[in-house]
Amino acid sequence: MPRKSHRKSRNGCRTCKSRHVKCDEMKPECSNCLNHSVQCVYGPSPKDAQPAVANTRKPSRARAELPGINTFKVQFVEFNYVNVSAAPAAPAAPAASPAEEDREPVSTDPAFCLEDFELQHFFLTSTCLSLMEDAPSLTFWQSVVPRTACRFPIVHHLMLALACLHMARSPSPSPEPEHHHNRNRCPLRFDYHYGTGLQLLSNGLAQPQALANATHGADAIWIGSILVCFIGLARGPRADEYLFFNRGGAAAPVEWLTLLRGVNTISTMLRKGRAAAGSAEEERHQDLSENQRHPIQNSAAAGTHCTGYQEALTRVREFTEERAAADPLLPIYRMAIEHTLRAFQMAFPGRIEDRPGCALPAATAMATRPEPFGFVLFTWVTQMEELFWDALQEKRPVALVILAHFVVLMYRLDKTWVSHGWPEHILRGIWTFLGKEDRVLVRWPIDEIRILDL
Repeated sequence: MPRKSHRKSRNGCRTCKSRHVKCDEMKPECSNCLNHSVQCVYGPSPKDAQPAVANTRKPSRARAELPGINTFKVQFVEFNYVNVSAAPAAPAAPAASPAEEDREPVSTDPAFCLEDFELQHFFLTSTCLSLMEDAPSLTFWQSVVPRTACRFPIVHHLMLALACLHMARSPSPSPEPEHHHNRNRCPLRFDYHYGTGLQLLSNGLAQPQALANATHGADAIWIGSILVCFIGLARGPRADEYLFFNRGGAAAPVEWLTLLRGVNTISTMLRKGRAAAGSAEEERHQDLSENQRHPIQNSAAAGTHCTGYQEALTRVREFTEERAAADPLLPIYRMAIEHTLRAFQMAFPGRIEDRPGCALPAATAMATRPEPFGFVLFTWVTQMEELFWDALQEKRPVALVILAHFVVLMYRLDKTWVSHGWPEHILRGIWTFLGKEDRVLVRWPIDEIRILDL
């Protein structure tokens, strides 16, 4: 049916669906139209429009007769925005302080997507807890790392990359299809965040003056280097790579070992920079420094007390004295055996028996509590001489046998998802490069790690 046309007489009424609104000819706008929240077609022109005022007319009889009814009306009036003045200009921002100028600018990365929000949630609710060993380490992973990530993209990208690996290696909490879709995208997100984080970290390391000045950016570089070490572990064992050595020759670089030693270099530069900055800088970083005591920290899932390592390392010492009697590296090997003994003592407190060749310095002969494995690993690696790592990369038997005994600590103390599979993988690599007559020296590590097919 054709629609009925509206009557446009001044004293008539206008039809709006089934509702009739009669114009009462009030100025400057029809009150009936105002009450019904409609625009009066007979109202004033836009240039004569005035701001609407609250309706002060008495309530209708129907509403007045109802007791207890609030007579206040909420009116939705369509305004003509003709008298709106421009907003005042924003005040000029105050000049940035020198400390703020040193801080790396934070920008919104357009490549971030919804999966990254899930990764951040996963890190805060699961990954940080899986890396916790004690109260300081929990503070570091749950508070220090996320706070630094909010200010520095270096840490943010690498943090999400680590969470991505953890999510991919964890069982799915939900059978919903979207969870499987997100996990299938983990490799893509990992490649993006890890590649971007490495690039930013390389750019930061190319500016040594930042580390020397001990700025907030230096802390971000330090945390980023730790995250890179964890990512190297979390990616899992790979063929021909055994963390401390690889299948290549002496000149072939060992990526993870280089990264771990780089953390020590950055930590040393930070300490020197803060010492030069004075006591005020030391106080400002005191809280963070407490959490930096163990730069590589893992779960406190330490196994039972390890026994028999004194006898095993005694056999290693005897083998070393016989095999390397004329080797100029003999003093290096002796020191490496002593560091390995000290590592076991730090992890499993108790007095070492007074055996020939097994004596430790008096300061380390007795320990009151076990040290975290991360601290033991970091100390053992950084105390070793460069010549020892060269001998290990050359696959010399004494160096391989010493490393095989240290791997037992990795297996007994570190039960996290990060290092899963690495002790077995490293020991299999050592077995491969040892001669048949020397493999008897690693029988104790094989029994401890429980590799049945060797």
